[in-house]
Amino acid sequence: MKPRALHALKNMRSPEEFAKIIRGKWQDNVSNVFDVCRWLETAKEELGGAGFVTLYRDELKWSKQMVSHLLKIAECEFLQEVHPGVLPAHWTMLYVLSRLTAEQFQEGIDTGVIHAGMERKDIKALKPSKEKPKAQPRRKPPSIPPFDRCVMEVRSLVVELLPDIPQDQWPRLIAELRAEIDDIEQKKIKEGESK
Repeated sequence: MKPRALHALKNMRSPEEFAKIIRGKWQDNVSNVFDVCRWLETAKEELGGAGFVTLYRDELKWSKQMVSHLLKIAECEFLQEVHPGVLPAHWTMLYVLSRLTAEQFQEGIDTGVIHAGMERKDIKALKPSKEKPKAQPRRKPPSIPPFDRCVMEVRSLVVELLPDIPQDQWPRLIAELRAEIDDIEQKKIKEGESK
């Protein structure tokens, strides 16, 4: 279950007050990172758009991307459900973990890939490879005599395209094919005579 924001009262604190609370929590341990994330959620709810921007940009001097990543950590239920001692203590690592699926995360916990001393490279073991599988070398097709290959290809083409041709045009198609074959035959005969 997702932890709720620490306070739900609107406009009770200023950006400066939130900044002071968050700076006091900003330490290198997982529990404090989670606290900061929840305080950011609360500040976003209480301060609204402009006040929240003032908090992270002017008071904390954080980028929009950093805040977005911290809020993603706060939203990630499976991160909140494990003992903090199992997780790495840096917020960037927690963000990367939050981008896993729940199944990938659980696999990482079960296999020990996810642990307090893990590094970013360890996460690759939990994600499917984005590399394209290597193309298998093309096998040389079995040697088919040219005559048979020609018959097979013409047959294949006719079978593929014939359903798209209206049945009343089939006689014309057959006549055109015969004419083409006759032309080819005549050219081959002339080539043979000229040799």
